Amino acid sequence: MHRIPYSKESFPDKISVIYLQHVILASSADWVLPGPRKGFAYILADFGYDVLMSNVRGTRYSRKHTYLDPKTHSLEF
Repeated sequence: MHRIPYSKESFPDKISVIYLQHVILASSADWVLPGPRKGFAYILADFGYDVLMSNVRGTRYSRKHTYLDPKTHSLEF
């Protein structure tokens, strides 16, 4: 799970949470790759939303488990 907190410049009266879920063959990186001015997650944060983005498939972010090794192809991993 990745998070972009709401922009300090937006001063929201009430913090609203937005959850972004990628589609097949994508990852949470797709919401931020265009950069701070064009990335949808950044735009939402600038409008005062607390943005949460998850990954439901293996990405480079899921390869650093504390004790399970992805190279073993274990069912636990």
